[in-house]
Amino acid sequence: MQGIYSIEFLTEQAKAWVSMNQYQHLLELMCVLLSIYFWLQRAYKPKSKGKKKLTREEIELACKQWKSVPLGEPPHSAAEVAWKRNSLAAEYDYVMKSESRETVDVADVKGALNLASFNFSGLQGSDQVKEACAETMKHYGCGSCGPRGFYGTTDVHLRCEERVAEFCGSKDAIVYSFGTATMSSVIPAFCKRDDVLICDEGVSYAVQAGCHLSRSQIHWFKHNDVEDLKRILEDIRQADVADPKRPSRQRRFIVLEALYTDYGDFSPLKEIIKLKKQYKYRLIVDESNSIGVLGASGHGVCEELDIPRDEIEVSGGDFSPALGTIGGFIVGERIVVNHQRLSGAGYCFSAAQPPYLATAAIEGTDRDSLTCLLGFGVFGSVLTNSFPFCSHELVGFRGRITSCETATVNAQVSRSPVRGMRKICRGTWR
Repeated sequence: MQGIYSIEFLTEQAKAWVSMNQYQHLLELMCVLLSIYFWLQRAYKPKSKGKKKLTREEIELACKQWKSVPLGEPPHSAAEVAWKRNSLAAEYDYVMKSESRETVDVADVKGALNLASFNFSGLQGSDQVKEACAETMKHYGCGSCGPRGFYGTTDVHLRCEERVAEFCGSKDAIVYSFGTATMSSVIPAFCKRDDVLICDEGVSYAVQAGCHLSRSQIHWFKHNDVEDLKRILEDIRQADVADPKRPSRQRRFIVLEALYTDYGDFSPLKEIIKLKKQYKYRLIVDESNSIGVLGASGHGVCEELDIPRDEIEVSGGDFSPALGTIGGFIVGERIVVNHQRLSGAGYCFSAAQPPYLATAAIEGTDRDSLTCLLGFGVFGSVLTNSFPFCSHELVGFRGRITSCETATVNAQVSRSPVRGMRKICRGTWR
């Protein structure tokens, strides 16, 4: 019975080694030499020559003499703040002199309607949100200390994701640290080179950046023009006839906004969903402006149009317009969310959202669930804040509202604040 290391076995191994490529021989020889070199090396120790070891008394004396240096400038005195404010007022015509809320103090005017902010619901100045954020800072500090995939995740982030998923009626959610980076991260996470993106011409900068970063084939259709979208879909289908294998190699998406930032109008979502089913596309929807505004309780475009949430494969947006905090979110199936945890650039390579900002998002959605059903909730204030347009002549960016029907404040006038505003205010621009 021959052993494992018999003469015949060793001879076969030697013949096999000799028959190998000469470059492989060289590589194996280098590995052997490096192994021998590192094996013979002594353990490395830092050079300590010329360094004097301090005694315990010297260490205590150095600690007593040490003085901390402030990380930033010392707080300004009241006189310096007043001087800076007056210098700004002299340089600019209007300077905000109060906290950014629905109404602000500008120059000598008090209670001016704030049109320079996306703070639709007034949550940014809410005392209840501030108190909740302050309590979170006492426990977790100011920052998150790292990306979510390393050591930046806290239980507050996990609660925030659960709450956002519940609020939007989705199975799972993922939270990003910056709203603009949300859509510009999720699109490249699912779309790569040679994939197909069909985008509305009116999408925001964040969506445009995500489309270009994906390096996909981008087709632009006219803003809210379903017929132009159908024309592009049909052209791509005709091109597939020449190359039948191309659809199986490509991922194809239709990208749009639920409520457009640059236009202020709605997307024809129901018609687009029919087209995406007909031509076998997936849908990416930016709901930055629709969450907290559309729907009977501010739950977004799906609640407003009575569309099942799973009809939209990827939806999300920015927290700042209606929820009054910094960050972004994406909701969808669990496989969609989990894919971003390793592929979303803004999630993997950015520091996590500070815990107190995640608390602000939780607080914003909780306030809605408790009070909006009564008709006077946070998102119902969107309707209330629109009344100055109906009751006053407001000089706007394009003209002024000259006619309006008066109505009693009633948040139950329609299913959503936006529709209620349209029913109450019948203004004409000139």
